[in-house]
Amino acid sequence: MQDMGQLAGMLDLVAIQLPVPLALGISSAAGDIRRSDHSPFWDLGYPGIFITATTEFRAPTYHCYGGADDLGRVNLDFARKVIAATVGAAALQLDHREDAVPAPMGDLPAAVPPPGCDAVAQDCDAGRCVLSPDPQTAFAVTLCAPPAEIPVEGDAECVRPDGTYGLDDCPAGSFCGFWGRPQADPQTRGCHAYCTQDADCEDGRCAGVIGRQAGACTPSCDPLAEDTCPAGTQCSAIASLYPLGITYTCNFGGAVAAGGACGATDCQPNHDCFRVAGVAYSCLPRCDLSAPDCAGGLSCVPDIRQGARENLGHCYPAR
Repeated sequence: MQDMGQLAGMLDLVAIQLPVPLALGISSAAGDIRRSDHSPFWDLGYPGIFITATTEFRAPTYHCYGGADDLGRVNLDFARKVIAATVGAAALQLDHREDAVPAPMGDLPAAVPPPGCDAVAQDCDAGRCVLSPDPQTAFAVTLCAPPAEIPVEGDAECVRPDGTYGLDDCPAGSFCGFWGRPQADPQTRGCHAYCTQDADCEDGRCAGVIGRQAGACTPSCDPLAEDTCPAGTQCSAIASLYPLGITYTCNFGGAVAAGGACGATDCQPNHDCFRVAGVAYSCLPRCDLSAPDCAGGLSCVPDIRQGARENLGHCYPAR
């Protein structure tokens, strides 16, 4: 949104623009850049613009977590400039249409091109149906591609010869992804069946996010059980499109203990990375709401994310 930067400069503001690929935007790794009403559009493959003045990273009284968020603490001149830049940039974006008049919704181009084939049914006349980035839009789309010269078998490691996801040496009907593999440098990958629902997966969940038209089967696990994943991996939360929400899969994780600062996959086993008191992300122990065992005065708080396992909670510090 180039106009935003230009208007911000005219108002003595600094605007930093960050293009977000769809694969990152719908992932839990996106973290704070999903924290607004644009993220449901990203989840369904539609482009969206997120404008933020950095909330609690700039204002410690955001949502009253660090004190009273009253009018006396608001920088009204800064607020006025941010509003002016936002409204002005939005108006300019609308005026970029050829006729300068918004068309009816039915006449707007689709955000994601229609599918070229069915990755689950594998209905290409020749070759295989894969999910790979469209050269024009960068959205993940289904297309017919040549078969792998020598497809890998079973749990063998797969590769992407030119680095493009979808164009790999997996057999038809599967995608080369890192789920279920220990973290490594370079990262290893395995073949996962394409899916659009859990019923497409023989042993796992349709939780691997690739694009709007299909996902990938990933090894499922129970976040309240011990040692349900292969060596070198742990039961980690990931965002899912099929179904929409959160699910747990065997994935690489970290070693950050309870209370430590974290990113999406940094926490030690049986912990998840959550925002605490609206200020910073910390690793929180999981707890079973039916038999809470939080130590040190922590409280077992229900996980209210869509798709969360029944009875799953996390041990939060008292406010």
